[in-house]
Amino acid sequence: MLRTAFLVSLTALTLACSSDPGAPSPSADAGVLPANGVGSATSVALTVAGLNGLVPGVEVVFHDARGAVLATAVTGSDGNAFSDSAGVTMVTAAIVHGYNRRLVTWTGVEPGDRLQLSDILATDPVGAYLVTATGAARTDFVRDARIGRCSGEHFAQDTNEAPIELRLRPDCLGTPPLTLVVTGTAASTSAMTWLSSAPVSAVPGATVNVSVPVTWSKTTFAGKGAIELRDFPATGAPTFVATAPVASGLLYADLETTAWTRGAPVSFGTDGEHPYDAYQVQVDERASTSIQRGVIKRVAPDTRAPLPYDELLPLLADPKLDVTSGARPVMTWSGDTGGAEGGIVNLAYQRDGLPIAWSILVPRGATRAAAPALPADLASWVPGVDDASTVRTSAVVVVRSDLLDARRLRETYGKLFQLWTKTTAFPAFPALPANGTLAWSGAFVQ
Repeated sequence: MLRTAFLVSLTALTLACSSDPGAPSPSADAGVLPANGVGSATSVALTVAGLNGLVPGVEVVFHDARGAVLATAVTGSDGNAFSDSAGVTMVTAAIVHGYNRRLVTWTGVEPGDRLQLSDILATDPVGAYLVTATGAARTDFVRDARIGRCSGEHFAQDTNEAPIELRLRPDCLGTPPLTLVVTGTAASTSAMTWLSSAPVSAVPGATVNVSVPVTWSKTTFAGKGAIELRDFPATGAPTFVATAPVASGLLYADLETTAWTRGAPVSFGTDGEHPYDAYQVQVDERASTSIQRGVIKRVAPDTRAPLPYDELLPLLADPKLDVTSGARPVMTWSGDTGGAEGGIVNLAYQRDGLPIAWSILVPRGATRAAAPALPADLASWVPGVDDASTVRTSAVVVVRSDLLDARRLRETYGKLFQLWTKTTAFPAFPALPANGTLAWSGAFVQ
């Protein structure tokens, strides 16, 4: 059965892939797909795309169920590589971006799969705005300009303040036109007192001057919308709640304060005019620093919606990391994962002082992830057994959503998970589709 899996890694856009002339030649039964990207009906194929189009020069490794190398290939000018080897059940891509290196492994691969990798480095600026809040004559406010999670701020020392510089990253390229939100916060109280917005176009690679007219109207918390937490325990594991507005398909995290006390609904919403088309509420239950779970719900701004406790996935338990083999670490965990569509394991380590992250996609019901073998030319990418090169941190997150099944999880993986950087334990989720719900459960080893 032909399937397509789409993985967006938010850790390397505008990819500077290696085109080392000493890179390995494709194996006899692996190679570059023809222009139509089809290959044979049983080929397992991977397409790599970056911000500026399809990416050549990416090494791709095809493995059997034990993780042994069956074939290797390098993506051609059309960004494609494939293998016709019998028994391919795992595929690994080796991504280079400056000093950063990332390995991404798919497990549970089947004949005919068409995998896709769009590699994004979330810290890469793709443009900037110089934002002037016209009419902002007050001098005692911190002004903040943001598009999604991209923001810049300026403390007004006088009325002739400099424009706010807002650098746009790839993860802030939402649905055009983008919504530029400018706020004023009283320096003495940290309370937001005004909010203005304007639609803007995304201009990657350019710096654009933008003026946003500001009216000094009072902006207050209104609580017109609410999520009713049903059957949540009154005591037990700490529960943390956050709300964030959504506009242009982007999450404006940390823009508003969450008003919530245990046993009460989670209220949200701003009084007066606002540019938001939804709010996203995230409720996390933290059994410990290493065992956590949560549920996320997106609703219209003035909606009251239920969130039953049984929508949470079961807690994972007993996460362990076995690094005795060095090059092929194994992470295991326990717990009922059958209710999830699948998940992701992330391993973080260094080689020769350079950071490497290895992400392994696992199927429904998995309680183990083992890194596959890599060919000799990637020997400097694998972890070692000494203190300088062993895996330092590992994490697993499984997910379930009413918008997904196991296949769709693979297709939309990168839109739901912003892959770990450095030692971050659990993912930060971007905006869900309209009326979306997502539950996750995670375990972390450090």
